[in-house]
Amino acid sequence: MEKFVDSSFFVVIPTYLLIKGFSLGYVGDLTAVYTLTWSLSQPLFGYLADSFSRVKVVISGLILMSIGFIDFLLSPQFFFFY
Repeated sequence: MEKFVDSSFFVVIPTYLLIKGFSLGYVGDLTAVYTLTWSLSQPLFGYLADSFSRVKVVISGLILMSIGFIDFLLSPQFFFFY
């Protein structure tokens, strides 16, 4: 599943944003921020997963991701994509 997410982010999403008219620099910055966030969070969440129950860490991550996704859907920037 992780490879699917990475593949979709590095291929599908940049292609979609370029088709929608975003600049190559913006798409590159977005990809760089995703990679940096992922690489910096790996040690933290790896430690948490080893220290606590993995199920709790996964559920907490899903809750945080859901909150962020809902916030994105309710933001005015979401409607810019249409």
